[in-house]
Amino acid sequence: MPGELGEGGGISIESRLPRGLLILPSGVPVDDRGVFNEIKKTGGDPAKVNYREVPFPQMPDAVKIKQADAAHAVDPFMANALRDPALELLGWPWSSVLPGVRAAHWIATGETVEKRPELLRKWVRAMRKGAAWLNANNGNEAFYKLIGSYTRLNREQLQTMKIRNIETDIDVPDMRRLAGLMREHALLDRDLDLEPMVFNTP
Repeated sequence: MPGELGEGGGISIESRLPRGLLILPSGVPVDDRGVFNEIKKTGGDPAKVNYREVPFPQMPDAVKIKQADAAHAVDPFMANALRDPALELLGWPWSSVLPGVRAAHWIATGETVEKRPELLRKWVRAMRKGAAWLNANNGNEAFYKLIGSYTRLNREQLQTMKIRNIETDIDVPDMRRLAGLMREHALLDRDLDLEPMVFNTP
């Protein structure tokens, strides 16, 4: 899950931003809103914070050279950054604002669902097969070897990351919570009827 990196101490997230500068990921508006709600939840005012967008890999350095007070980072960049004594973890916005919410969802266009349902079924079967292997091997040598083969991270780096098991079922109430956050911040202009949007496959 994404976390916030920063320097210094304090009580609320806002109070730990002496210059009022917080880095957010480029082009991920839902993440932004999770951070806004975390600031409010800890007693701050998100309107008093200045936000800048920076790609994930550059976030830790931007905080260290004081271009910003904190950054909303993700692994593997966050795990590597937390090995640096100059940086510390300020909080887990998603875990605080939407506990247990899934960090990612798979979507397809209605046209694809209508015209290529068998292709989607094959994709879902392959995804579930891969997820089952990863969940069964999470934390063992084969797991670290596979993940390291395409991330170029070594075992020590991977062990610092919080890699949770992959969920493959569709949780509509969970999706409603995320949609509610989007509606609250005008990323959606209406409530969605999510049930008909679910592509069910055996």
